[in-house]
Amino acid sequence: MTRRTRPYRTFGLLLGLMTLLPGCTTKATLDSTSDTVSNFLSSTSGRSWLTEDGLVRDDIKAEAFMAINRDHLEQDLARGEGEYLTSAGTLLSVPAEHQLRFRAHARTQFEQLASDTTPEQGILPLLISSARSLLQSNRTSVR
Repeated sequence: MTRRTRPYRTFGLLLGLMTLLPGCTTKATLDSTSDTVSNFLSSTSGRSWLTEDGLVRDDIKAEAFMAINRDHLEQDLARGEGEYLTSAGTLLSVPAEHQLRFRAHARTQFEQLASDTTPEQGILPLLISSARSLLQSNRTSVR
């Protein structure tokens, strides 16, 4: 090997390593994220969140969605609107025509939650109670 080819070989090796490193970093980040979600899901429930096909069970979808998207949901709750809050309402079976009232009620409840409780108590009970009270008020107004 001559001195002239050695720098090219070194450059080629460095370029190859630089190409591989971001992939390793991305894979490590994805593995870390999926491990965190998996650990969270298995530690917060004594039951499996997934079906045999690896899909989230229907009866757990809202809970899983809120656990994974908590930060986004809190931002939407503070504003009283947003795609995450709308999605949560849909997963909680709030009809499309009542989404606006659901979001307003959830925002009011969130403001009380923020002042009365600790973050560990979570937003899931708040959203469930908002959906239930909205659905109950609709049932009584129909009668």
